[in-house]
Amino acid sequence: MSNNKQYYQIYRILKQLGFKSSLYGTKLLIKVILKASALDDYYTLNDIYSVISQETDLSVNDISVLVFNSLNSRKKDISKKNFENIFGYEYNENDFKCKEFIENLVNLL
Repeated sequence: MSNNKQYYQIYRILKQLGFKSSLYGTKLLIKVILKASALDDYYTLNDIYSVISQETDLSVNDISVLVFNSLNSRKKDISKKNFENIFGYEYNENDFKCKEFIENLVNLL
């Protein structure tokens, strides 16, 4: 699948889960998911954040904080409503921890 097509697929899923597309952290989250999906199963978020850090003017810590804020500022009522339709199992708040959420979305793709 082309990177552009996958970008918009991820974007649509995040919107359905109540993410705010205007947040820079949401845009970074999409980049992280794209990079993670291109790798094998043996990656750390820190590795991915480091690669993105080299491509941007952000530190690894900045990226981590922005992604974290994006995850935590989503509209939780929308997440709860649409979660099962997207992932195929019942909503659990723990699925919105950074590593867990990214792995779940990569597996969905």
